[in-house]
Amino acid sequence: MVKSHGIKKRCALCANGWRSENYVCSLPNDKCRVYFIPAFSSGTWQCTALVLGGVTYVLGAGILLAATISFAKPNEQGLNTTGSYRFSRNPMYVGYFVYFLGCAILLGSFFYYGALVLFQIATHWVILAEERWCSATFGETYDEYQQQVKRYL
Repeated sequence: MVKSHGIKKRCALCANGWRSENYVCSLPNDKCRVYFIPAFSSGTWQCTALVLGGVTYVLGAGILLAATISFAKPNEQGLNTTGSYRFSRNPMYVGYFVYFLGCAILLGSFFYYGALVLFQIATHWVILAEERWCSATFGETYDEYQQQVKRYL
């Protein structure tokens, strides 16, 4: 039972160990309190976060799978421009971002939201270096692709 604004609510998704008093936690005896700083302590939010985080997590995994399949099928020059690479020059990095965002939502931790921001900043710099390499390696073909398809979405 989750108490919210004086009204008792039951969330079936949070029952059976998914919800502790202030933390989204599946560890026994709330051992996660040592490691995670909760971003949201409302029981209603925790139920919403479980659904939203789960959907985001699965979506990210799906994007990663599609990007991996597309990556394995480059054109004759060795450049990937089909599949998910038609929509983003970096669909794997987009997939990782969405996947890790789902993890952060599920954990409800400021630490993981901060780690996600740092991951994305570092990833952006890696992508810029990769784009320079692709431009030098594939020349005009990559430059045209770069103008047709956005970096992320």
